[in-house]
Amino acid sequence: GPLSHLRLEPLPGHEQSQRGLVFSDGGGEVWVTGDAVLDQEWLRAWAYYWPNRYTVEEIVQTWRSVGRVLANADLVIPGHGAPFRVTATLLEALLQGFPQAPHAELCPELPGLLTSRLLELENPGRLAV
Repeated sequence: GPLSHLRLEPLPGHEQSQRGLVFSDGGGEVWVTGDAVLDQEWLRAWAYYWPNRYTVEEIVQTWRSVGRVLANADLVIPGHGAPFRVTATLLEALLQGFPQAPHAELCPELPGLLTSRLLELENPGRLAV
């Protein structure tokens, strides 16, 4: 039935065992992220609200989880705040801000991941090489 398309994706960072709920709504993939993505404002800021409560490893894991969400989701339902679509405009803003993120240098793969998704969104018919 329709629930067979539900799956859980690991999104560690905020908490080690955190999972996102993923399903298709016919218009793409919907990712219910819980606190892996607090809200769009938090995402665009690439910053922690409570930086002293997280280890470097947890922050790096969070950025990797965020990258996983952005590389795959069409619609994000964050832990707090309104749902939002993953668009080329959003990805461009995130790519511009990421170098200022805490410990961005420990996630060198993230800009490439976001750039690949951006190219996919800008050229929908194009096959990824």
